[in-house]
Amino acid sequence: MERSRFNLPQDLLEEILSRLPVKSLIRFKCVKKSWSNLLQNRNFIAKQHYNRCSQTHPSLLAESLDYTIWGSPITPRYFLSLHTHPDDDEERTTMVAMTTRLPRMCVCINGIICLAGSFVGFNGFVLWNPAIRQYKLVSYPNFPFPAANCFDCFAFGYDHISDDYKAVSICARYWNTGNSFIYMDSCVHVYTLSTDSWRQINPAFDHSDVRLHSYQNGIYLNGVHHWLGLLMDKFGQCECEIVVSFDMGNEVFQITKLPELDNVLREKYKFFAAFNGCLALIFVDKIEETLENVFDIWVMCEFGVKGSWTKQLVVITPQLEIARPLGFAKNEELFLLSKDKHAVFLYNIGSQEIKNLPFRGLLNSNRKGHVRVYVESLVSFTGGYVFQYNQAPNDLYNILHLIVP
Repeated sequence: MERSRFNLPQDLLEEILSRLPVKSLIRFKCVKKSWSNLLQNRNFIAKQHYNRCSQTHPSLLAESLDYTIWGSPITPRYFLSLHTHPDDDEERTTMVAMTTRLPRMCVCINGIICLAGSFVGFNGFVLWNPAIRQYKLVSYPNFPFPAANCFDCFAFGYDHISDDYKAVSICARYWNTGNSFIYMDSCVHVYTLSTDSWRQINPAFDHSDVRLHSYQNGIYLNGVHHWLGLLMDKFGQCECEIVVSFDMGNEVFQITKLPELDNVLREKYKFFAAFNGCLALIFVDKIEETLENVFDIWVMCEFGVKGSWTKQLVVITPQLEIARPLGFAKNEELFLLSKDKHAVFLYNIGSQEIKNLPFRGLLNSNRKGHVRVYVESLVSFTGGYVFQYNQAPNDLYNILHLIVP
C-alpha cells in the first residue's frame, strides 16, 4: 500500500490536537511516538488546558454534606455530583456513608481535584486527575503538638514561578482555660509535588495575634490562597476581620484588612469568591419588605491593598427563594442555591437570565454545599507513588469513581 504523502505542518497539528478532549488525546498516544512525547510536553499541556477553559460549557462539580440518623450514632453522608453540560438534564450523583472524618474538596486546579480531611482511613489528602484516571496519596506532616490541642488549616494550589503544585498546612497549638482558648504557637509546613516532600517554614506572623476561621476553607486565586481571619489585640479581643493570604510562589503570608463596613453588614453571612479574576467578598442579605435577595459584593482590585476594595451591589429578583449563593462561574454568572426546590440556579448578573442546573436533590439549605468549575487536563503527578483509580481501596474508589468525565 502506498504511503500517504499528506503531512500537516507541526504547528497546525499541535493546534488541532490542543482543542481535543483529554479522552481522545489519551488514545492518540498510541498513534506514534512523537505524538506521545507531545502530549507529555508541559507547554502543550498548558495550551490544551487553556483551550478547554475557553470553552463555553465547562463541567460543574458539586459536593454536599448531610447528617441523617441511620441508627445510632448519626452517620454523616457525603454527596458528589458531576454535571458535564449546562444543556444536559443528566447528572451523575454518588452518596457515600462516611464512618471516619468527612472529606472536603479544597479546590479544582488545572484539572486536579484535591480531597482532604483524613478520610477512608488515611491521614492525608488525595490528589485526583479524573481525566487521566490518576491519583496520589499524600500523608500530612508530623506536627510537634498533640492533635487534641491543635487547630489546623490546609490549602492546595499552583506555584506559577516553579511550575509546580504545593500544599500548605498550618497547625496552631492552643490552651483551653475552660472559658476561652488561648493560642500559644504555631507551625507551617509546605508540600511540593515534584519532590513529594514536606518542609517547615517560618509562619512570619504571631498566631496569638491572628486567628483563621475554622469554618472558612478559603479560596485559591491566581497563585494565592486566602482565608478569612481575625486580628486580635493584646487583650485577646477581636480588633478587626482580615484576609490572611499565602503566596504559593514565594511562600510568604500577607494580611489585609477588610473594607470599612457598618455593624449590620459586618454580621451578615459572608464568603470568598473569584470575581473577574479578583478576590471578592460577598455579604448575603434580604429585604423583608420586597423579599429581594441582596448580595453586597466587595472586590479587592489590587491584591494586598486595603484601599483597593470596591463595592458592587447585586439585587436578585424576588421570584427566587434563595438559601445562599455558592460562588461565581465565569462571565459574571453566580451559582445560587434554591431554598424551596433544592436546586441550583445559574444567574447572569448582566442579563438577569436564570438557568436551572440539574443538581436536584443533592444540595439543600440544611447541608453544607459548594459548586466548582472543573476543566479537564493532561496534568500528571510527579514524585513518589502514583496510582490508577481502579487500584484504589473500596471507600476511596467509591468517591473517585464518580468524578470521571
